[in-house]
Amino acid sequence: MNISREKIQQFHEREDIAQDMNKAWENHSDFLKRFPFRENPDSIEELTKERLWKTGSKESFFYWLQYPLGWLGRYTVWGQWLDSACEQIDFFKELIKQVVDDSKSLSEKVDLPCEKISGFGGDKHIAKKIISVYYTEEVIPIFKTENLEYFAEQLGLNFEDEAHEKCNKGYSDLSCGEKWELFNNILLQEKEKMNEMKDWDNALFVRFLYEEYSPPKPMEVKAGLLGKVGMLFEPANEMGVICLFSMHHRELGFPYILKIRTTYPDAIVIDEDGEPQKIEFEYVASNFKQHGHDPEKFDYIICWKNDIPDVELGPKVIELKGLIEQLVNA
Repeated sequence: MNISREKIQQFHEREDIAQDMNKAWENHSDFLKRFPFRENPDSIEELTKERLWKTGSKESFFYWLQYPLGWLGRYTVWGQWLDSACEQIDFFKELIKQVVDDSKSLSEKVDLPCEKISGFGGDKHIAKKIISVYYTEEVIPIFKTENLEYFAEQLGLNFEDEAHEKCNKGYSDLSCGEKWELFNNILLQEKEKMNEMKDWDNALFVRFLYEEYSPPKPMEVKAGLLGKVGMLFEPANEMGVICLFSMHHRELGFPYILKIRTTYPDAIVIDEDGEPQKIEFEYVASNFKQHGHDPEKFDYIICWKNDIPDVELGPKVIELKGLIEQLVNA
């Protein structure tokens, strides 16, 4: 593990970190008194919907997980997901009983059917957080698999080889829970190799990783002209024109679309007078002539750019670029 001992020392001596972590562990002790589910599994039956989650309440199980215990593993959960858990309180309690069952492995706990509760599936951050607060010494509280992969790479750990060696299968074939257990094992082993870190609690180690090896932020997408109307980039072909027209046909004077298809005509729509109109889509208007279309068979050409005079085409031409600019700037 190629980490400067000086950086480790500086990090460990920071008063703000010490205060944060001390408070988090005090909160953890309080949490276990309120929700002693591992020590006393029978108390799980006392969990009501209101104790599980209640908007505005600072006494609920999920409030404690996300806020007072925030420094013991960060995750974000939305109210609608919590409402789903409350609606399935009996099923949730059965999950908790298995989460605090010492006979089950980390992977078995994560791979429980959490997805039956809306919002609890996917990378299963919520399940991982619950496990981590009841097994603080056995768990590295990082819940996003992408971040675990990133940290392992930064520390020079070959998790793909570890998957073959420890699990006897390829990394991509591991379940969500198996990946989490794999990373917990290899990161704990790496932590133990450093004399300066081996006595740290796992949450402190994780905070150090996030400060020293901060994962790259998601790419910031800078929307172009069309960002305000639902597309990030201008159309680059006829399909883009069809998509943009489908999104904004009402603003363009066609309240209803009867058909969009790949044969003549490209579309049949209803105009504001209730009359059917035949449309041909083109990226640029001049493609209408190049494609050899019969102008007598069409009422409108819808294009991104009108690059020739209307009189040369026959059908009326609607250039989306200019109209969308007006829409954006309105």
